[in-house]
Formats: sequence, structure tokens, C-alpha cells
Amino acid sequence: MMHAVILYDNQSSNDRFQSGWGFSCLVDGRILFDTGEAPESLFHNMAQLGVDPLDIEAVVISHNHWDHTGGLWELLKKCPGLPVYACPGFGEEFGNNVLKFKGNLVESLTFRKIDSRIAVTGEIPGQYKGESMPEQALTINPNMD
Repeated sequence: MMHAVILYDNQSSNDRFQSGWGFSCLVDGRILFDTGEAPESLFHNMAQLGVDPLDIEAVVISHNHWDHTGGLWELLKKCPGLPVYACPGFGEEFGNNVLKFKGNLVESLTFRKIDSRIAVTGEIPGQYKGESMPEQALTINPNMD
């Protein structure tokens, strides 16, 4: 059975976990969706849940904003070569940083399967404070082939 575990969020219902701006969840024990604001809190929470960063097979970033990418650079230091699913509209600086930290940048304008049950939507136009901020969603379908 596929499941998603929240690793990082704005609130925590348990004192063992740290919270902060942003979001991160681990899908099927191996696909990380976003990385929250602070790498220290992300890795603390992962340790509390027994999640080994080396078990992560790919990371999907919903949009290029600090509270969703904050833990990405430390994750790439620990896991060089990790595929990072992003949108071309995240910009050249984002892509260059992924490469600088030895990640494997995978950009998608349209729907792309990560595996038989998990995919990204591709780039969806979005805005933040009147500026363009493209984003993507992660899709999970336990029956997808």
C-alpha cells in the first residue's frame, strides 16, 4: 500500500518534531515532495521517523519558493546525483543550483511519470505577489500503469 508521511509543516502535533514555514512529505518511502524552509528541521524530523536520506530516490519541487526548497541543497550534498523534478519556469538560477549541488535536474512542461504510480503534472502557470511563479503538482495513483 502506498502512503505519504508529512516530514515538515507549519505546525506539529507532537513535540518530537520541529515545524517551520513550508511543507515536505515522503511518498511511498522514497519520493520526497518539497523540502520545507529549514534543512535542520527537515533532517531532524526525518531522523525522528527513521527516514534515511540515502533511501530517497527522487525529489519533486512544487514551486521555486524558499519555504519549499530550503532543505534541497543540504539534501543534494548528502545524496549527489538525486533526480530533482522541477519546471523549466523555475529559472536558470534554480537549475544552476541543482547542478552546482550535483543533482540531476529533470524539467517537465507536461505530465511525466516518475514510475508506474507516481507522476508530476508538469508546469502549471501560477503567480505570487503579482509575479509569475510556475508550479507543479505530484500525482499518486496506486492503480496507474
